[in-house]
Amino acid sequence: MLGASRYRQIQLLLEKVVTELKIAIVALEENNIAKKCESISKANDIVLYLRECLDFSADKTLATRLDAIYGHAIKLLFNANAKNNADALAESLTIMTNVNSWWNLVSVDCYFG
Repeated sequence: MLGASRYRQIQLLLEKVVTELKIAIVALEENNIAKKCESISKANDIVLYLRECLDFSADKTLATRLDAIYGHAIKLLFNANAKNNADALAESLTIMTNVNSWWNLVSVDCYFG
């Protein structure tokens, strides 16, 4: 990620979250609890980092919305990890996949808009 633009760095982090959530879903299905915990922990750490990076002075409305989305995803990940809740894990994957898709569109606008 060294040398990558700020937009690209976030893009890579969002892609990594989605990947880790997919790994966690498979691990849960296979009853591989250690792998599930590891992947959820990695995903959670990234979401926490993304949340900390929000710039409320740049666009308060957008940052507030993303803060709420990330907060909800963090709660889902906690629930998924603590209770082996496949539905919470699937919902967090849907949320983060949507954020990732949206970010890819925003990044294109930033480069070519």
